[in-house]
Amino acid sequence: MNLEERHGRPYGRGSWLIDAFMAYAWVPQELAAPGTRLEISYFGRRQAGTVRPDALFDPDMTHIRR
Repeated sequence: MNLEERHGRPYGRGSWLIDAFMAYAWVPQELAAPGTRLEISYFGRRQAGTVRPDALFDPDMTHIRR
């Protein structure tokens, strides 16, 4: 399933905190279970990904760079 064609553009960047690429995208409920493998199109390239159970951000800023 091409999520970009169906639901719009995903957004992604590299993360120094988790040392990985991450993308935020809306996915249909039937694909939103943690561990579900997906593909997104990012700058014309297909990227494999996995749905994570938690948001990949640091709301308490405990890992902020100094």
